[in-house]
Amino acid sequence: MKSVGIIGYPLGHSISPQIHNFIYRKLSIEAFYEKWEFEEINMSSELKKINDSNFIGANVTVPYKEKIISFLDEIESEAKHIGAVNTIVKYQNKLIGHNTDVYGIEKCLHTIFQSENIKNVVIVGSGGAAKAALYVLLNRGLKNLSLINRTPLNAKNMLSRFDTYDFDSKILTFDRKTEIQNDCLNSDLIINSTTIGMKGTDLESESPLETICFNGNSVVFDMVYNPRITKLIANSITKNATIIEGIDMLIYQAIKSIELWTGQIPSFDLMKKKCLELL
Repeated sequence: MKSVGIIGYPLGHSISPQIHNFIYRKLSIEAFYEKWEFEEINMSSELKKINDSNFIGANVTVPYKEKIISFLDEIESEAKHIGAVNTIVKYQNKLIGHNTDVYGIEKCLHTIFQSENIKNVVIVGSGGAAKAALYVLLNRGLKNLSLINRTPLNAKNMLSRFDTYDFDSKILTFDRKTEIQNDCLNSDLIINSTTIGMKGTDLESESPLETICFNGNSVVFDMVYNPRITKLIANSITKNATIIEGIDMLIYQAIKSIELWTGQIPSFDLMKKKCLELL
């Protein structure tokens, strides 16, 4: 039985083991997916324990998508450009870092925008998922970005990774409410890449944006998937905004991860049905 799992801390919100093990049984994949939850100080010793002869790979979630990189042998070019890894593949006894969030985001955006350019975007957060989103959007014609973050330095560091691209950007802290409202209402897309609203956190009942930031033309993409209806999504729905669910991104990136580990491509519909049962 091959060993695979998810690395993060905390992992109380994660339904990935149930989804993966369900689909492995359906596809007769001889693997078992588990939670590897540990604090950052223990990362080196825990990775050594995980990396045995049966280990084929892992998903990586908050807060380790960037911190994991120094522990890997190689980084695939897209993940290197972004500066974040969410999937590890063991290949020829080496740990290779990939970013399947890119695939997940691309697929989610295609359902709404198809191939059209997405020019004006608001992103909340500056972590690994935000970087993957910005990478995708810059390849979809992004021209104007408003980046909302508690820590301006972290936002500046994120933008510096993409300074070869031609786009305008500004950094907003959460207290600049009028500017945030104006930019959201004039955007093509609003993305929450933070854990605000996530089950099991102190901010589960919170939204990163107020209801006044949305209208009937808004497209809101919340990367939080548990709970399915976050406070942000609930606020958006009251204004008849178009919603992109975090659950869809979860499934798409999982499909790409499974393909990298096993060569098999699971059914999106089957996995989503299982997710909805679990949530």
